[in-house]
Amino acid sequence: MLRAYFDETGTHEASKAVIVCGIVAPIDAWDAFEIDWRKQLQVPNVSHFHAVECEHGEGEFKALSRGIRDSLVWGLADVIGKHKLHIVNSGIRRDSWNSRDFPKTREIFENPYHLCFAHCLAQLSGWSEQHANGERIALVFSEQKEYSEYAELIYNTYIKQKKTGNKLASLQFAEMNLFPGLQAVDLVCYESYQNYLAEIKTKEEVKRIGMKRLL
Repeated sequence: MLRAYFDETGTHEASKAVIVCGIVAPIDAWDAFEIDWRKQLQVPNVSHFHAVECEHGEGEFKALSRGIRDSLVWGLADVIGKHKLHIVNSGIRRDSWNSRDFPKTREIFENPYHLCFAHCLAQLSGWSEQHANGERIALVFSEQKEYSEYAELIYNTYIKQKKTGNKLASLQFAEMNLFPGLQAVDLVCYESYQNYLAEIKTKEEVKRIGMKRLL
């Protein structure tokens, strides 16, 4: 059995893009990963990782200096790389979605999050077939009450497709603090989005240190 954790970023209307990222791996790989993740996260008064709060020194990260917070992120990125977890992602520029160039797509999907959600399901099925002998995948998405109902409808429609849907075993929405895997994909999502913003601003390829370490 495989397990995949997912998170999203850029769902607010002012965002430049909407991105959904996931990490998939065998369950035993997740067990080993979680041990190293918790070791790296042994910071006083920090119960779990949250990318935005860590970046801005908010919440549990308020007392930590910029240097310590950066070091923590880079170390956690190294943990993801060490365990060779497979990353899948899907994104669409907000201006492309708002341009109404995709009328049929907009009829099917309520918003860009659900388009990216469906694309990730397709990627997972293909990855399982090519790299994991068709093993079934249990999905855990970061809790997003605004989008979960329609996401479940997409999932239930997708699993009825015999050729691809049989690779998906279950769908769960959960709070990020409960699963290191959700915290890890939160880091991936944040670094992906910030890297994209940097490339827009400079009009050239940019790699933040966190992204470099993930790659």
